Amino acid sequence: MKELGRLTPVDDLRSAFRKEDKHFTRWLADENLDLLGDALGIELELDSTQASVGALRADIVATNTIDGTKVVIENQLDDSDHDHIGKAITYAAGLSASTVVWIAKRFSDEHRAALDWLNKATNVDTRFIGLEVKLWKIEESKTAVQLVVVSQPNDWSRQPPPPPGPTEQTNMDFWSGVATVLNEKASNVRPTNPRRDALALYAIGRAKFQLKASFSKLKGHVAVALTIQGEDARAFGTLLAQQKQKIHDELGYEIEWTLPDGQQKSTILTSHYRDVQPENREQWPELHLWIAERLGDFHQVFRERIESLDARDFDPAAANPDS
Repeated sequence: MKELGRLTPVDDLRSAFRKEDKHFTRWLADENLDLLGDALGIELELDSTQASVGALRADIVATNTIDGTKVVIENQLDDSDHDHIGKAITYAAGLSASTVVWIAKRFSDEHRAALDWLNKATNVDTRFIGLEVKLWKIEESKTAVQLVVVSQPNDWSRQPPPPPGPTEQTNMDFWSGVATVLNEKASNVRPTNPRRDALALYAIGRAKFQLKASFSKLKGHVAVALTIQGEDARAFGTLLAQQKQKIHDELGYEIEWTLPDGQQKSTILTSHYRDVQPENREQWPELHLWIAERLGDFHQVFRERIESLDARDFDPAAANPDS
């Protein structure tokens, strides 16, 4: 039998991060925000570090790329204390954050209970999450970091929505099937909670950019789209469209481009027409697979391009998406 190493904990966080602000915060913000996103089940885009909130400074401010809401992250390399929970609440209020993440070496039962109480006392649009930092080694290996969630909201126990009606339940079942296929295919697209309507949104690594899957009983089709919103939507859409032929070649099929002047939204989509009947559950395996594959295609082809986009490269006078 192959010899295996033994996983051992490293109790002193400062053996890896000497100072909280200069080392841990920079390590997390500059290189490993995706590690935090994985622990939270969302994708994060860095806004700033040491953001001013009155006389205080928030360690990290980020954006949840799926819905554009603000996330405040308060770091602590020691055991949880009253000072940091007070700061976390202050930052949330000052920055209108929807999610507050408090990271500490170890949480006391009292502070864990305080986060649980905040999640019960506030509305469903505000979330308080506690994470502990763990360091591990295997014999003489490099130190590895693990972020462990110790407190998080339970949306169903806070203000539970009314039970879904028959149509809403069908929609939720449909999107649950898409999520199952995404998980089975180990797709880079992160599944989301099933929605009650005829569309589902997925992150693609940058705020104001979303992957959207939808179905229409009226039109008899399902579709997957990349949507871009905000004042730079036209610029970003046009910059992508300047690579249209190369993008089509990489996808292996053509897609539709809608880049309207004067509107803060651009849409790049592919549709599946063929007498699609989304309410017909016998068609679901085919539709789920088609949606999952197209989401994966879009994520693979567009993500790196999106990350490198700079609106300052857009020249309205010279723009020619069809070139």
